[in-house]
Amino acid sequence: MDGTSGEGGGRGPLLWTMNRGAMLFMMLPGLGMLIASFLVSPEALTDDGYPLDIFLRAMGGFFILVNVIVFVVFHFINRRRIDFLQNGLDGTATVLAMNETGTTLNDMPVMKLSLKVNDGYNPERVVVHKEAIPLSRLVELKSGSVISVKVDRSRSDRIMLLY
Repeated sequence: MDGTSGEGGGRGPLLWTMNRGAMLFMMLPGLGMLIASFLVSPEALTDDGYPLDIFLRAMGGFFILVNVIVFVVFHFINRRRIDFLQNGLDGTATVLAMNETGTTLNDMPVMKLSLKVNDGYNPERVVVHKEAIPLSRLVELKSGSVISVKVDRSRSDRIMLLY
């Protein structure tokens, strides 16, 4: 499995996606405020007596900065996950037990999995792993099932499920 989503029902790393059109739309108020700050009279004041042009520049910059920060955070999280997928050790994990945590994430239950991990490099070990699991994939994770995993080279208790 190459770890990319696509045909055959394979699942790669959980990557955060964003709608770029929506991000650009969210920047429009900021851009509008920045443009308006150059068009207002320098003598114009806000209701509480502050210069309107400075207020508009600050608010416009805030709207744009928040969008840029969200984009950068998504980028670095995805880059770290892709790096883990490419550089992690290939291994298998046998499901020993699976329990609900009582938490859901996007209507997917967060499950606590007890896994016996074998990566061929480190000795076999039991790892407890929590992950939001799609309802359609729960049947694949019954006790005794063997699933593919990636194991972090520096921390053998950190794994990524590739079911």
